[in-house]
Amino acid sequence: MDTRSAILEHAERAARQKGHNGFSFGHIARDVGIRKASMFHHFPTKPDLLVAVFARYSQRFYGWFDGMDQSKANGATRLAAYLAETRATIEDGESICLSIALCVDRDALNEQLIDDVKEFQARNMIWLTEAFARGQVDGSVSGISDPESEAMACLAQVDGAIVMSRLHKDTSYFDRALAQLRLRLS
Repeated sequence: MDTRSAILEHAERAARQKGHNGFSFGHIARDVGIRKASMFHHFPTKPDLLVAVFARYSQRFYGWFDGMDQSKANGATRLAAYLAETRATIEDGESICLSIALCVDRDALNEQLIDDVKEFQARNMIWLTEAFARGQVDGSVSGISDPESEAMACLAQVDGAIVMSRLHKDTSYFDRALAQLRLRLS
């Protein structure tokens, strides 16, 4: 792994575990095994680093969305896969989704990063709305009246379940918080 990629990897992990304000260039440099001054060669400021970290993180999710879209899976299968993918961000309660970590520190973010996080949430909403709409049409998800409202509720429920799991360092909180939704998937 090259130095830039290692910096991004360590910074993402730090932000997901400790939040935006929970790490410094010095911490990341030490973890990567470089001098702190070398960090500035790759990223002039911490906001520049966070923009790059979030771009990398969101592109992985967008790629996952694209892969699911190509799979032609029914609505329930898509939603179950989304729940599994988001659950993986918890890492046994040691971590949270990067977008949640950044939302918590919103006032410390630059406008570009705020816009990027809003775009990430919007893309999640679009994808979830389409998954609920597909589940409504193919009958694989019960009780859908409005796919967009379902998507908003699902995103809020997932994000809340991630935060609860992090607080308790226990992924069972995620599973229990989403149990009722899972029952609706056939």
